[in-house]
Amino acid sequence: MALPDNNPKSALGVKKVPLHLVPPSAAHYLATAFADGAAKYGPYNWREKDVSAAVYIAAMKRHIDDWWDGEDLSEDAKVEHLAHAMACAAIILDAASIGKLVDDRPAKGAASRLQKEYAQKTEKLVTVTELLQQATEIADSRLALRGRGQVVRVYCPEPERKPSFLDRFMKR
Repeated sequence: MALPDNNPKSALGVKKVPLHLVPPSAAHYLATAFADGAAKYGPYNWREKDVSAAVYIAAMKRHIDDWWDGEDLSEDAKVEHLAHAMACAAIILDAASIGKLVDDRPAKGAASRLQKEYAQKTEKLVTVTELLQQATEIADSRLALRGRGQVVRVYCPEPERKPSFLDRFMKR
């Protein structure tokens, strides 16, 4: 990695966690959620006691759901729901880092595999925009060839459909 200067501190600094990449606003919001938690449960309660992953995951999901449903601030604390969700994740990570996490997750499920399968299926889907782009390119190439005196025929089969009542009636 290229250093921005020839300072020996830079050579050591680039090997450390790049905290400058974390948005300061995220730290600010996170602090508001931790201040709310300190007022309710005591400061650093999450460091002094064991932390149940399920309790914090459930709280995090509730805050995310409330935010997703259009409520920005928690009703009781008037703190951003997403800040509460970040605090829940931070507490889980902190507890895991110091051996105080009660990992009460259920047995491994299929979510990761299902996400990969979904991604593979959606890669094969053609969007309407892509279809329009392809149609435009075909039309443009037909016009360009026609301008040179060439005839281009494009075969577009009609989709199969079941005969309707009127189709049967009209054949008689």
